[in-house]
Amino acid sequence: MGTRMQEPDKDSELPRGNDCLQQRVAELEGALHEHERNAEELLSAQEALRESEAKYRLLFDANLLLIAWVDSFERYQAINSKYSMFFGIELEEVLGKYIWEILGKTIYGHLKDRISQAMQGMMVEYEENIPDKKGQIHYLHGRLVPYHPSKDVQDGFVVFVEDITERKKAEAEQENLQKQLIQSHKMEAVGQLAGGVAHDFNNLLSVILGHAELGLMREDPMDKLLDRLQYILKAAESAKGVTRQLMAFARKQTVAPKVLNLNESVDGMFKMLWRLIGEDIELVLQPGSNLWALNIDPSQIDQVLVNLCVNAKDAIEGVGKIVIETKNMILDYPPLMEQEEFVPGEYVLLSVRDDGCGMDDATIAKIFDPFFTTKPLHQGTGMGLSSVYGIIKQNKGFINVHSEIGKGTTFEVYFPRHMSGVDEINVGDVAKESQQGNNEIVLLVEDEIDLLKLTKEMLESLGYIVLEAASPTQALSLAERHAAKINLLITDVVMPEMNGRELADRLQTLNSDIEILFMSGYTADVIAHRGVVEKNMNFIAKPFFLEDLSTKVREALKCQ
Repeated sequence: MGTRMQEPDKDSELPRGNDCLQQRVAELEGALHEHERNAEELLSAQEALRESEAKYRLLFDANLLLIAWVDSFERYQAINSKYSMFFGIELEEVLGKYIWEILGKTIYGHLKDRISQAMQGMMVEYEENIPDKKGQIHYLHGRLVPYHPSKDVQDGFVVFVEDITERKKAEAEQENLQKQLIQSHKMEAVGQLAGGVAHDFNNLLSVILGHAELGLMREDPMDKLLDRLQYILKAAESAKGVTRQLMAFARKQTVAPKVLNLNESVDGMFKMLWRLIGEDIELVLQPGSNLWALNIDPSQIDQVLVNLCVNAKDAIEGVGKIVIETKNMILDYPPLMEQEEFVPGEYVLLSVRDDGCGMDDATIAKIFDPFFTTKPLHQGTGMGLSSVYGIIKQNKGFINVHSEIGKGTTFEVYFPRHMSGVDEINVGDVAKESQQGNNEIVLLVEDEIDLLKLTKEMLESLGYIVLEAASPTQALSLAERHAAKINLLITDVVMPEMNGRELADRLQTLNSDIEILFMSGYTADVIAHRGVVEKNMNFIAKPFFLEDLSTKVREALKCQ
């Protein structure tokens, strides 16, 4: 019999097939879950990258520095907002562009060597003047830092630029102020020297002037000595002018301000100025109408006018023209930007204009310096315009100069308006016939013996009874012992033991009716320190003429 093959049981094979299918499905589901997890991680990474880029862009753009990344081919790969705003370019415009295309060949030429150093891996710093998109020049401090995306690879450099324009301006202003301070100290030293020289010189001149005047009064006019005395008087008067210039330059001139009208002062000087400049030069006066009042020493106006007109005369060769003009000016800003001490307000202008040779800028920059002169040797001291400058500053004014070679020069002097009423103007001098004394008793105090003797003789020639004292102590002793009433104390300001102000106070406790007349050859700051220079206080500056002394004594005794 043949053997019969038995067929497999189908039901017994199904479990094995299901197991394989389920395993495969499980694998696919696992793979799907893994893919989903990877997708989530990728999305999360992309979101983190976007946040990181946003933070980077925020920090990049918010930085106050100008920042740019330049690749190894010198092409822009990135710039921040500050860089974009400074040069007026957008990111899209600059990407891929070469440096020279954006900065221009001129600026690129200045930076080329530094760029080359940065490409070689060196960090480079520089400072350069570079214009912005509007053409305004900025002072920039830059740093080129090599860019290494990986350890051994360099891809160009990153530029960090700081705008230090304001800092440089501040440093320049500070340097300028320092220079001004040094110059001020120099001028102060010269001023102190001038004051000291003027004091000693004035005492000597007082003796010379006084003896010369007294000699002229007493000598026979036919005597040959008369000529010598006249020479002494003329020389001493010139020397007096030198000391006034020294003190005016030092801004320490002792002044007696008065409320005046500038037109009247100029008009009073006009004839003298006309004689001074000569007939070949036309002198024209153009007075302004309804001028405001000034509060200034009239002699200072005279000094300014004389010096400016002489300066104009010397600038004219042969025939020419000088114009003096006055007018009111309301100024909100200085006529020249260099006027650092300018204060907006109302001013009275005194202008002196000539059609002479003119000056270049280098000369104009030096004309107010002491001892600077363009005149030949022995024909100018260089103190004229310096004294003008000193007078103007002492009176809180300022001066402008306009000049052009071959076309002439204009000096414009601005004096601040005096705001009190014009009724104070032209108080008037004491009449000539009232100059002689009436045997009033004068206590004269002066520690310079020669000057004491001279001033006593001058006062006695004017009709006064003089008690002389060579020191404050001696003066107090005389005042205590003298039975008769002392009408006037004439005292030097700077003396040993006590100053003139202190002596006057002591004597007024003994005699409240005594009048005071101070005298000094020292500069204004020294006298003011001793409490003398005050409004309505009687003062006479050394050296003085007999007529000056006569007038001042009568003014001091006007109430008696």
